[in-house]
Amino acid sequence: MAASWQRLADAVGCVGIGANRVRIDPGRLSTPPHSHGASEEIVFVLGGSGLSWQDEQVYELRPGDCIVHLADHEEHTLRGGPDGLEVLAFGSHVDAASLRAARDLGAHAVPNSQVESSLRDALGSQAP
Repeated sequence: MAASWQRLADAVGCVGIGANRVRIDPGRLSTPPHSHGASEEIVFVLGGSGLSWQDEQVYELRPGDCIVHLADHEEHTLRGGPDGLEVLAFGSHVDAASLRAARDLGAHAVPNSQVESSLRDALGSQAP
């Protein structure tokens, strides 16, 4: 593994989200394969090239690509291509114990597909 991490959200005092600029060396991994439990993560490719490994499936990456990792889903990591890989990684900071306590009290999440459907209905022809 060989990557440099610029912790953007931490630098400005964010506590509920994380935002990191990550520069991954050529041929190296950003992290060990991992998943995020209760957190979600969005990765946007800024530059270079590389590979996204998700539960043993491999996808090529180039600038402009966007990856979404859902909470408690596949293990994943990134590998830098010949010129390295530069990404912005955004994620929620979720305290698993607090999430379980909220669920025990009756809280529930609304699926993203339901939110998207409601937004499309509300926006009508303006929806993408």
